[in-house]
Amino acid sequence: MTVKIPEDKKERSLYCSCAPLKRIYVEGLGTQLTCSGTAVLFYTSKNYRRAYVVSERSEPGLGAHAMRGRLPLVRDGVFVLGFFEARRFDILKRLVKSLEDLAGKKIYGYGTDFWLTAAACVDAVSLRKRQATREWAEALLERNGMRERRLNESH
Repeated sequence: MTVKIPEDKKERSLYCSCAPLKRIYVEGLGTQLTCSGTAVLFYTSKNYRRAYVVSERSEPGLGAHAMRGRLPLVRDGVFVLGFFEARRFDILKRLVKSLEDLAGKKIYGYGTDFWLTAAACVDAVSLRKRQATREWAEALLERNGMRERRLNESH
């Protein structure tokens, strides 16, 4: 999938969290990223904040869990695995940051099931309580066998 991040952010800005295969910067126009696997797109403007968890490919059995569509500033059609606004936008941003801190950019190559589970965690949040997204990230990675439990961790 190819994502264009405009340099002019007056009207709308986009942040793409992914494992980029190629990055091209053009003075005055912005940056073009070519991503593989899954990406998390954070759109912001003065009136809204929206985040999408998207995948460039469909996996067998995905069915009704993802909707194929086109998003602004994304060249190719994508499968939308999750959509978040307002407070859940912030929770997703913290979860993605925690996942990257724990496992690096390789998280974007994990399967659709991993990202559907992550999206379900964000959807399940009670907006009145502060959530420990770092612990969620650790549990999510361990549950999916993508991170070994660290022994002798200091708490």
